[in-house]
Amino acid sequence: MGRGRHWKDEDITVLRELYPYYDTPTVAAALRRSPRAVKDMASQLSIKKVVTMRGKAPSNKRYYFRKGHIPPSTLHDGAVTVRRTYGVPRKMIRLSLGVWEPLAHYVYKKHFGPIPEGHVILFRDGDSMNCDPSNLVCVPKRVHILTSTNGFTIDQALAKDACNILNTLIKEKTYG
Repeated sequence: MGRGRHWKDEDITVLRELYPYYDTPTVAAALRRSPRAVKDMASQLSIKKVVTMRGKAPSNKRYYFRKGHIPPSTLHDGAVTVRRTYGVPRKMIRLSLGVWEPLAHYVYKKHFGPIPEGHVILFRDGDSMNCDPSNLVCVPKRVHILTSTNGFTIDQALAKDACNILNTLIKEKTYG
């Protein structure tokens, strides 16, 4: 144990309780020992510091929270925030801890039902921040491709898609 005073069981108990959460000089003062002696004993007993948002950590250490603790900045369920997807701002809603969904999808499902497989939600006015139900339209991915690559409006892309479907049906009827 070294040259200094012998560590009593009560001192070790106090060390185990205080050392992870308080800075070493504070623990040393409580135990009436030198900071070096406290640090050495903690090392021998494999007691580690727990870094919290209030405590200061060395610059090379990452902050983390003990199991079951969440940061005070954590948003509540139903909170809406703005994130950028491919440079486009989009509103996101928190459904539960760690589960987020685009607000446009949430609003569409609430008003019109589930989004069919192979479909996407587009904004009629082109404003991705306008999640009003009247501004949302559910279209097949092939229509979305026409709007994003050819510069068509949603109505033009829907008309073009309808023409393509009709042409396909005519060809099948005529040649098939």
